Amino acid sequence: MSIITTSDLADTIETVLESARFTAKHKAIMRNLSWKIDRTAHKNPQARVPYWNTVTAGSLTEGVDMANPQDITDTLVTVTPAEYGCQVLLTDKVVRDDSEDVIRAAGRILGDAMELHCDQLLLAELGDGTNDLGSAGTATLGHLAAAYAILSGVPAPKPYACVMHPYALLDLVDVFTPIVPAANTTSGTYSTSKNSGGNTTSIPTTRR
Repeated sequence: MSIITTSDLADTIETVLESARFTAKHKAIMRNLSWKIDRTAHKNPQARVPYWNTVTAGSLTEGVDMANPQDITDTLVTVTPAEYGCQVLLTDKVVRDDSEDVIRAAGRILGDAMELHCDQLLLAELGDGTNDLGSAGTATLGHLAAAYAILSGVPAPKPYACVMHPYALLDLVDVFTPIVPAANTTSGTYSTSKNSGGNTTSIPTTRR
């Protein structure tokens, strides 16, 4: 006697297909922390951002003309924008036959991919700073304080922002979180007190 298995009746057994799941990607944060430059169409393909130097004030002597002129110079920073893209090709048959709304899904997947790529590019720019504090796995409150002091001393335009990896953030949380020792409770003596009615009440006390 033969045994009938699901492979023998595969064409008549209905397949249960749940809704498709999206691969989770973190939402970009660097775009909102960056200085945005709007470019007008048909203009220079580069954005030029000049900045001024600083001058130093000096003391004066009464009755003596000041003769210590300071130089004012400008420095040009040229920003060259680049293009990035992401593409998905769907055939008409796939759109008709697929049980999911593949056009909508493709739009969401493409949008998440562009957002993630933009965030990674902006995060990579942090490594191009003039000052570099600490190293991988060594985030401390001292590094944050030093970074704030350096920015304030330049001075760099405010507001300042701090972007932290969850692992580094955990290290700082551990600094702020006090270590609670395990309770070592020993039984103590019992004290007594009298209430207004004259009754005596025993109050247990403990010592750690």
